[in-house]
Amino acid sequence: MFSTDLVNWEEHGFVFPAGSWPVWATGYMWAPEIHFVNGMFHVYFSGKSSINQRFSIGVAQSTNHLGPFVDLGAPIIVDESLGVIDVHWFKDPIDAKPYLVWKTDDNDIGQAARIFIREVNEDGATFSEDAPTFQVLSADSALEANVVEGPWIIFRDPFYYMFYSGNGYQSPHYYTGVARSFSVTGPYEKQEVQE
Repeated sequence: MFSTDLVNWEEHGFVFPAGSWPVWATGYMWAPEIHFVNGMFHVYFSGKSSINQRFSIGVAQSTNHLGPFVDLGAPIIVDESLGVIDVHWFKDPIDAKPYLVWKTDDNDIGQAARIFIREVNEDGATFSEDAPTFQVLSADSALEANVVEGPWIIFRDPFYYMFYSGNGYQSPHYYTGVARSFSVTGPYEKQEVQE
């Protein structure tokens, strides 16, 4: 989509036109984000894996924001037992390190969903073997109904603020929450939410 005024929009094609879907995904594309990373436009997305029918996170790249985009050929984040969605790329303005943030689909099996963060390499698509993964949030309040998702981080000195959605997207109680931390990798303290 393209707009000069953020009111009127024109369609400008698809990330994956017919016949060009990622070979590893069966469909069910979910929650894309586009970011300019290391001189390339990256579309991060979730797709159901053809191997285990769980959501995995992939990335497609292009030199132009309108494409054409090319999928890397395999997911970059996989959780064999739960599935992962809602990826977000963030570059720390303090030390310029890039990170990926995502949600596990624990709520799909009746457990509390969690949000994780991990430093990603400058290419925005690979990880160093020694880069740890940190759990930064979990659905630990009754109002969240086992769901925290859609993370987005901003930095306003001295805090990192993580915005997220709580409860299910089909619920009338779906809401946006915020948590803050002095470190991008946590721990994050949630703002108390009143129903």
